[in-house]
Amino acid sequence: MRCIDFEFDGQLLSDHDCAICSIGSGSGVETINFGSQLTLNTVSLAGQDKFHIVSTQYGEAYSVTFQVAKLTPDKSLASVIEEQELSQLMRWLNRKQYCKFKAIYEDGEYADVYYMGTFNVQAILLCGNVIGLELTLKTDAPFGHYEPVELYMNLEHEDDGYTLFDGSDETGVFYPDMVEIKCLASGNLIIKNSRDGRMTVINNCQAGEVLTLYGEQKQIVSTYTHKRLYNDFNYNFIRIFNGQAGGVEDNANVYSSTLPCNIRLVYSPICKRGVI
Repeated sequence: MRCIDFEFDGQLLSDHDCAICSIGSGSGVETINFGSQLTLNTVSLAGQDKFHIVSTQYGEAYSVTFQVAKLTPDKSLASVIEEQELSQLMRWLNRKQYCKFKAIYEDGEYADVYYMGTFNVQAILLCGNVIGLELTLKTDAPFGHYEPVELYMNLEHEDDGYTLFDGSDETGVFYPDMVEIKCLASGNLIIKNSRDGRMTVINNCQAGEVLTLYGEQKQIVSTYTHKRLYNDFNYNFIRIFNGQAGGVEDNANVYSSTLPCNIRLVYSPICKRGVI
């Protein structure tokens, strides 16, 4: 497996006639940081020589550093990155907002993995000339994501159920990027997950009304004039479970509804593999 290119904000490194390389380094075995570095908060109990975990957290967002150089038309390494070329690369890479980054591998693996990040850029100089750049990708999370998964649930009867198997590399509780619910009848909507004791409740729904829940932003909108929507919603946003009480391999979520509805759910499973 060898990373030969990357895509950032819709543009390829190769579009800028550059390639990933190692400048001035010897061959040998490397240790690669996959990110997702946990900080364990522990305590020792009286009379015991063991430490018990009381809480865990990710201490920092994922970051990776690599080098790039300019290519000539015949695909060999150029000796110098000119001033105008450097300006274009800085404008593209060194951004004030997170953009979508995807590593591209020679064998096509991990094609569905992406990160949201931006770059810090340092010049590599030889005799006063810029011969390459050292790029440090700074992401918005301790891990990456797989490309969004879009699922459709037809829950037309109260005893209907739809099973979602979460493909994340992480265990825990997650909120979908978006859940779009089309009500097929009027009444009070209650959606349940077999893994969760709580209920998502939206009262006074109308037949044909489309409700959209944004899990990360914690927002709800309706296509109808639902005047009391913010009072009718109990603000229990739909969640996805992976592992925990059901065991690390238990990633099944069974959704059901008291009101006939069609649901479109979009989420990006977590990937903890890092850029290799």
